[in-house]
Amino acid sequence: MTEFVKKIAYGDLEPFEVLDYIKKLMPKREIPDFAANLKVTAFIELMPSMAGCRILTRPQAERLITVADYIESNLSRLQDNPEPSTERAKKAFDLAIFAGFMEKTETGYKWLYNRGSHVSLAYFLVKVYNPTLVKNGDEVPFTPLGELFGKKRLDSYAGKAFGVKKPQKWRKGIDELLEKI
Repeated sequence: MTEFVKKIAYGDLEPFEVLDYIKKLMPKREIPDFAANLKVTAFIELMPSMAGCRILTRPQAERLITVADYIESNLSRLQDNPEPSTERAKKAFDLAIFAGFMEKTETGYKWLYNRGSHVSLAYFLVKVYNPTLVKNGDEVPFTPLGELFGKKRLDSYAGKAFGVKKPQKWRKGIDELLEKI
């Protein structure tokens, strides 16, 4: 048993600290295996036949299971290939890729339209996730979408897209694309 696993079992690290540490330490595709290995270690420790050989107490073994469950419940945030969250978004993303507005990468997506402008990306996302209330972006999940595109604070860029007196010319391309959905 590694020192890292012992630290987890002894309660030296909180579950979120473990998750942050392993995100830095190992490739994302190996994180589910790490969680499974924590559970296997815990279950071996809890087996009655191992009573004389135990390294961990029952509460420590149960803590390993709790941390493994926490890691597994947060795996969706760590996906290697995250996906849009609604059917409309999936169709819009597919159309945008086909039209050359964006491309799929190993870690998510890259916005290409309007020279990769954050403002045009935010406009696209609002139009995809909230087509009827265009000026109210409250229903748009900007944080996870920002992670998909490797961008932060897309909500502030949405304000810049809609807070103009004269609509930008690049809007027409996005509007025409989304009419096809």
